[in-house]
Amino acid sequence: MFTTTLEPSWLFELNVFIIVFFTLESLVRFITCPSKCRFFLEWLNILDTFLNITMWSRFMVDMFANVDAVLEKKFESLMYFYSFCSAASVLRLLKFFRVAKQYNSLRVLFLAVKASVKELGLLLLTFLIVAWVFSNLIYYAEINEPDTFPNMLDGLWWAVVTMTTVGYGDMYPTGALGRFVGAMCAMCGLLVIAMPIAVIAGNFDDLYKKNNDRESYNKIQKEKETERKQSVNSITSKDNKIVPLQKSKEDNNYNKTFPSIEK
Repeated sequence: MFTTTLEPSWLFELNVFIIVFFTLESLVRFITCPSKCRFFLEWLNILDTFLNITMWSRFMVDMFANVDAVLEKKFESLMYFYSFCSAASVLRLLKFFRVAKQYNSLRVLFLAVKASVKELGLLLLTFLIVAWVFSNLIYYAEINEPDTFPNMLDGLWWAVVTMTTVGYGDMYPTGALGRFVGAMCAMCGLLVIAMPIAVIAGNFDDLYKKNNDRESYNKIQKEKETERKQSVNSITSKDNKIVPLQKSKEDNNYNKTFPSIEK
């Protein structure tokens, strides 16, 4: 039951199926986990436990409580609990990170963002400084129009919207000087956002190439291992003894110098 609309029956049944499915999945992983203590050290497992509790709590309220009375604030504490459980269901999207661990391409994307933390921090700091400068400029440029930008905080909101090229249109300058400031704000926003993006894209490209090299190397190693096993089988069939084969120096050197994507 939502606050403004009636939940369709098929959506309710789908929600129940999802709750049961993910609850069973969490229980199976917990039962099969060799270390129960380490199981709850993983943040995704903690998230799964939290989501299972909130989802089942909301289901119990839907099934056994009068939701209309709850939403009409007849049971205020229960209303807040029900709203909290409903809002927490959005966190189910974070389960996507569990799937991302199984695919190297998605891991490369996360590693590129992790490697670009400094650039992202520089982007945020520069963006806030420039936005605050233009919020002051637009306030004084439109000071003769008090209804347009009544204070600098409204000017800061306008600067953020303009620099990100969103342009809601709820606030805009009307004077010639204010429009000039607005044009300069838009151009500075493009420059500020574009510069760190090149660094992030470069990190992604570098990690993507390393990942391709790593996959190619693993493929070659599997082929060599298959050849070694075939050679051992052939030697065993002839001499009735196994001759150990050593890895080549090239393989050992490659293992030492190859940049691992796990790091």
